[in-house]
Amino acid sequence: MDLFQAFIIAVVEGLTEFLPISSTAHMKFVGPLIGLKSNTPFTDMFEVVIQLAAILAVVVLYRKKFFNFKKPDFYIKLVLAVIPSIMVALLFKDRIDAALDNIKFIAYVMLGGGILLLFIDRVFNHPMFENEETVNYRRAFVIGCGQVMAIVFPGLSRSAATIITGMAQNLTRKEAAEFSFF
Repeated sequence: MDLFQAFIIAVVEGLTEFLPISSTAHMKFVGPLIGLKSNTPFTDMFEVVIQLAAILAVVVLYRKKFFNFKKPDFYIKLVLAVIPSIMVALLFKDRIDAALDNIKFIAYVMLGGGILLLFIDRVFNHPMFENEETVNYRRAFVIGCGQVMAIVFPGLSRSAATIITGMAQNLTRKEAAEFSFF
């Protein structure tokens, strides 16, 4: 990977990370277009590490909430939301890796996810709650289960899966989107 390729991948990551689209899938598509050899140990590592900046940006952006140790239930909700993803990733690692290498599969998932996002507001347009406390323990776990879809189906954005699952539980789009950042 040369500096130009690294720059392009970084731009793609930066532009796609905070949208409900899969940044990983976009990097997988752009790589071959710029002559980047996929599935090399360095490229795989780079695609993971470059996402660390986005994770750190969320921590900085939401630092008051993230470092508010007076509300430990926030952290319990995060743990509950991540447990399903960890379990599925550990159990199906080989299948997930194979799916990540299948560009056609990723393209179909991206297309289906995009179509779903176009209609999601019509399906779940009657939120019952208006504040973040409505993300209770059960909803956090269910949202975590929804995020599993993004692991099983590479190309589906984790944030889109979170937003869809949250809205299906009568959260507002804003509440669901904010929880997806964490």
